[in-house]
Order: sequence, then structure tokens, then C-alpha cells
Amino acid sequence: MSKYLVTVREIFEHTYLVEADSSREAESICNAESNGCDVNDYVDTEYDSELIEDEEDLESIDYDEL
Repeated sequence: MSKYLVTVREIFEHTYLVEADSSREAESICNAESNGCDVNDYVDTEYDSELIEDEEDLESIDYDEL
């Protein structure tokens, strides 16, 4: 049996109307002041899998075992 490193991304999306002088400033304001996303904002789940051939490769990666 092989070992795989699987990354799971839970994707949420929420759109905010922000007054700013640039898109960078708008994103910065949103990052600082928004409450992020709610459970109702769920859009999708993505999975990426990578075969681990050498367990030494895992030394620099933060992961949980299942």
C-alpha cells in the first residue's frame, strides 16, 4: 500500500461592495474588516493527491494522518 498526501480545499465565496481608491486597497479593507464567509457561502470542495515516494519529503510539510 502506498502513501498519498491529499490536500482538501473547502471553497467558500462571498462578495462585498467596498469603497476604495484601488482594487488592492479594496481587498485590503475587505481582509481587515469583513467577517469572511458563512457556512451558507459554501461553493465547492477540491482534492489534490500526491504520491509520496520518499517519506523524507514529508519532513517540511504540516499534515494530519487519517
